[in-house]
Amino acid sequence: MSNLKQFFIRLISPGKIPAETKAQLNEEGLLLMEERVWTSVIFRDFKAKGRRYSYRHSLTLGSFAMTELRIVGFSFSKTIINIPYNFPQFTSVQFLILKNRYLCSSFDVSIFNPEQSGKVELRFRLPDPGKAMDIISSRNPS
Repeated sequence: MSNLKQFFIRLISPGKIPAETKAQLNEEGLLLMEERVWTSVIFRDFKAKGRRYSYRHSLTLGSFAMTELRIVGFSFSKTIINIPYNFPQFTSVQFLILKNRYLCSSFDVSIFNPEQSGKVELRFRLPDPGKAMDIISSRNPS
């Protein structure tokens, strides 16, 4: 990789949690934080106002964090999941480990917005996805 390319990658800091969000996560009691991890967003049969995908997959650098209160994930610096453990439909979100490398979260988008339909799957390539699953299990025993 050229020095110029490395400079621009460091300059825009892809896959890092925004500073103001990081401070808020620390206040909430940070349990796990991983930055600059590969993040996949997969849409299946997705319908929303102005958007429609039978299948769409995007791969980016992102970040993932868990606090005492919630799970939050980013693609670049855009929030792609922000779900508190006490969210009434938290149990409708499925979490699993894929290939011992990915924490996968899948859900029907209508639980967050009734005007949308379809499935979304978020995959975060974490060094230890088992640790994230243990935290989820301890927060949600069902």
